[in-house]
Amino acid sequence: MALSDETFDRIRQFVEEIKQQRLQKLCLGTVQFGLDYGIANKKGKPSLEDSVQMLNHAYDSGIRWFDTAQAYGNAEEILGEFIARRNDLKELRVISKLLPHAFDKGEKPVFEDVQEAVHSSLKRLHLNSLEGFLFHTPEYIYRDDVIEQMIKVREKGLVKNIGVSIYEVKHAVDAAKMDWVDYIQIPHSVFDQRVANSDFFDVANKNGKTVFARSAFLQGLSLMDPEDVPEKLDYAKGYLKKLIQLSENYGYSRLEISGLFTLQDDEIDFLVFGVDNLQQLKDDIELNNGHSLPNDLVESLKKEFKAVKKSVVMPSLWKTKKPDFKIE
Repeated sequence: MALSDETFDRIRQFVEEIKQQRLQKLCLGTVQFGLDYGIANKKGKPSLEDSVQMLNHAYDSGIRWFDTAQAYGNAEEILGEFIARRNDLKELRVISKLLPHAFDKGEKPVFEDVQEAVHSSLKRLHLNSLEGFLFHTPEYIYRDDVIEQMIKVREKGLVKNIGVSIYEVKHAVDAAKMDWVDYIQIPHSVFDQRVANSDFFDVANKNGKTVFARSAFLQGLSLMDPEDVPEKLDYAKGYLKKLIQLSENYGYSRLEISGLFTLQDDEIDFLVFGVDNLQQLKDDIELNNGHSLPNDLVESLKKEFKAVKKSVVMPSLWKTKKPDFKIE
């Protein structure tokens, strides 16, 4: 039986609503603009003009959230250049992060206090305030002296929200229990389900935390040809081959699987993603086409990659000695 025009209109409206919801969840990361970053990046850091072009395209496509950090080379300056060139960024939302180890005990502080650190970012970004400012050193969530300073910059209106970017499950769960935390940035991908398999989301939802997921593509590892994977990550090829097989079985590209696995998760408020060229950006935005991964594929992904080794999902471990295991 043919569908009526009214039914088609309802379907189109439903798809459009999904597209708008997902577009609002996208947050463009800028680490690739400031550093030669990413295991799959073969061209290196893009030029200033190319970076500004990508930022313009992102904003003009409807993306309003941008993520940066003091540790991302000159990414704050590049984002600031984009901001300075335009006068129509009324809905812009920028999150930055404190330089890692800026206030480590026993060392000379990089800044006099957190307020000075925030002012340094605001100056580079050409902004009067930040939507969010995060610890880039997760252990700082246990430092009362630094937390007090973070709260003060929020009270002064220099930042609207404060929080932390984490790497370990314990830090995520602990941060979700802390009253002063507004934003928590977590790793989340097909390969990295550590936080999702904990009670983090239950705690974060109960306490009203805003959750940002990053590393959905794991620096591009999930999209690489297994033969192009560096020798130091040879042990990860087995996981990659499993993902390729699922991609072929279900008829979804690895880009779609990697992006939508995180993007369509209702527990996640924003997906932080990075690009190093305009076509990548366009492809990632196209994920926002209203499609969803089927439930059986999602369940297969959760089952197959439930316990991927930390040496695969944590880039900080990629430079260490190869582990004595290999997934075939």
